Amino acid sequence: MGGGALIIPIVHDITRVNMNAIPVEIRRLGEQSLITRNKMRIDIIAEFFVRGGADGSRGVDCGPHPR
Repeated sequence: MGGGALIIPIVHDITRVNMNAIPVEIRRLGEQSLITRNKMRIDIIAEFFVRGGADGSRGVDCGPHPR
């Protein structure tokens, strides 16, 4: 069927899922910054890209911060 599916409304349930990558940014700055083993305080900004797979799995991509 060319990648499509035959849906029978009485038998099947349709759920729309966003397949786009969603950016999630984590910021730890100032009073919430991390403390290292040698007692130094560091500010951290991390960005993750999360998306749902077509088979129900989840994927996470980590990349450099764009700024």
